[in-house]
Amino acid sequence: MMPFIKICGIKSLKEVEVAKENHALWYGLVFFKKSPRNISLNAAEMIIKKSPKSIFPVAVTVNPDESFIKKLVDIGIDNIQLHGSETTKYCKFLKEKFKVKIFKGIGLKNKNDINLARKYSNIVDWIIFDKKDNLKYGGTGESFNWNILNKIDINIKYLISGGLTYKNVSEALNITNAKGVDVSSGVEEKHGVKSKELITKFCHSVKLFKR
Repeated sequence: MMPFIKICGIKSLKEVEVAKENHALWYGLVFFKKSPRNISLNAAEMIIKKSPKSIFPVAVTVNPDESFIKKLVDIGIDNIQLHGSETTKYCKFLKEKFKVKIFKGIGLKNKNDINLARKYSNIVDWIIFDKKDNLKYGGTGESFNWNILNKIDINIKYLISGGLTYKNVSEALNITNAKGVDVSSGVEEKHGVKSKELITKFCHSVKLFKR
C-alpha cells in the first residue's frame, strides 16, 4: 500500500489540484499568522468549496480556541492539526464536541519524546512527528533523526514531517514505520509558493516506495 501523502501550506486551488492529480490524500491549510503560508478563513473557504472531494483539507493550527475550531468546521474542515502545546484533555474535548479527526504534532529529538506521543495514542487519529524546536511552533523545514523511530511501535498511525524532499523521502520511509508523509517547504520554489514540478517529483518518489 502506498504511504499517505499530505501537501501542507496550500494557498491556491491550483496547488490543491496538482496535489490531487499526484494522489495526495490531504492538503494542509495553515492558520498561523507567523507562517509565510498563513491563509485567511475566507480564502480557505473558497479553496475548499472548489476543491475535488477526493482530497481532504486539514487545518493546521497552534493552540486554537474552541471558537476558532467552530469556524473551521463551519467552512467544511473536519481534520484539525494541533501543532502547539494542546493537552490530551483538550484534544479529546475537540474531537468529541466537533466530531473531527485530530492530527497532533509532536516535536522529536530523542526517544523520550515518543513517550509523549504515547500519551496521545488513544485519543488522536494521527501523530505527526517533526523536528523538535523549543523556540517556535510548527514545521522547521529541517529533518529530525529518523533512526529514533526505527523499529519503534507506538500503537498509532503516524506521519513524518520536516526536511522531506523527493530525494530523501524513500530513505525516511524505509527507516521509520510511518504510514505517510507530510511535506511543505520540500515542494516549494520559495517560501509559501508551491512548485508543480516538485510536488510531482515528491509524490512520484512516494509512489515508488516499497516497504
